[in-house]
Amino acid sequence: YNDALTKAIYEPFAKETGITVTTVNYQSAQVIAQVRQGRPQVDLMDNSLLIFQKMARLECLEPVDHDRLKSVKGAGIAEHNLPEYAVGK
Repeated sequence: YNDALTKAIYEPFAKETGITVTTVNYQSAQVIAQVRQGRPQVDLMDNSLLIFQKMARLECLEPVDHDRLKSVKGAGIAEHNLPEYAVGK
């Protein structure tokens, strides 16, 4: 799974932006605790939309500006998979 994500997402993102992607394996509870302590250690998460809904209710996420994501516009992602705080897959 990680190899596929690296090839399809992380490497193209790094090439386009110059930002290196480093993956870590945190449970959502760990990220929630980091945010509540004011010390989040992640910028993006690969998780289920259900977890993102929970984290949004807990005010642990920032909104995603879908208009700034070039690849989202032409990807054919259904509108219900583009909530305020996530991009579904």
